[in-house]
Amino acid sequence: MSTDSSTYHVSNTDLDSVLTPLKVINKRAKNLGSEAHSCHITLNKESEQKEIKKNALYEVKKKILLKIYDKSNRVEKHIIRENEFYCFYFGDQSFHVPVSSFPISIEYYSTRRLNNFDPIQTNTTNMSLQSSLVRINNLLGINANDCLKQQSVYSEHKQDFIDLTWECLP
Repeated sequence: MSTDSSTYHVSNTDLDSVLTPLKVINKRAKNLGSEAHSCHITLNKESEQKEIKKNALYEVKKKILLKIYDKSNRVEKHIIRENEFYCFYFGDQSFHVPVSSFPISIEYYSTRRLNNFDPIQTNTTNMSLQSSLVRINNLLGINANDCLKQQSVYSEHKQDFIDLTWECLP
């Protein structure tokens, strides 16, 4: 059952409780993107599974940023490979989201053209993806399973459906 995440508000004291799992989710989404790309060469179901999960995690990231963007220190617009991104800075952490997918127009500090994304910050937390997803669900009511475009894929090899949901979530 989905919780209406619009009823949750993040206070300044809760921000660190949100940024740590956001960093874990963002890093895993990026890794899934790389893994899906390398699997795509063999055109197998694993690539499709990774792509679906990656997109769900990026959707979770966007929903989190919608809740906390007003707590950022500054926002810049970055143009990377001809695509426009908002870059939200929270202290020494930053998170990109495509301008086209962010439903709110944001005032930004400056515009910069970059050759590539900034290197992802080193994960200095021991928090797992599952713990991060549970924390975000509990704090903000954002359930990653609700962000999956489909909850299973059919594997001809296994002659069965492969569940894509995160079991740690309701």
